[in-house]
Amino acid sequence: MSQAANLVKQHAVEELNRLGDIYGFKTLKCFMLAIQIFETLDESMLKGEMTTLYRLISTIE
Repeated sequence: MSQAANLVKQHAVEELNRLGDIYGFKTLKCFMLAIQIFETLDESMLKGEMTTLYRLISTIE
């Protein structure tokens, strides 16, 4: 998820900073879950850290 946030910061920093004001979401992850166009999976890493895997859903119903 941090890689996705970094990409958004590079290309749409203003929109990322205003997610809460515009849409009511505090984080990019919350926004991505709410719009339901991504599948996500939280996995634990070797050192006990968590990472979020995500992929675009190919068909939107």
